[in-house]
Amino acid sequence: MDNHPKDRHVAAAGVARSADTIVTINLKDLANQALDEADVVVITPGHLLERVLHEAPALIGYAVRKMSSL
Repeated sequence: MDNHPKDRHVAAAGVARSADTIVTINLKDLANQALDEADVVVITPGHLLERVLHEAPALIGYAVRKMSSL
C-alpha cells in the first residue's frame, strides 16, 4: 500500500472486502495504486449524496422528512 501509513488499514480493508467505494473527506491520503487496481473508488460524502440524489431522489426526500420530524 502506497498511501499514508495511518490510513493503510482503511485501504487494506477496502481491498480485502472487495469494496466498490470508500467514502471519506481524506481523498489525498487514501489514493493509492492498490485501490486503483482493485477498482475501489474513493469519494467524498458530498459526492455520495450527489450520487444518491441522482439515483434515488425519493430516498433523500424520505431522509430529510424523517430527520425533520425528530
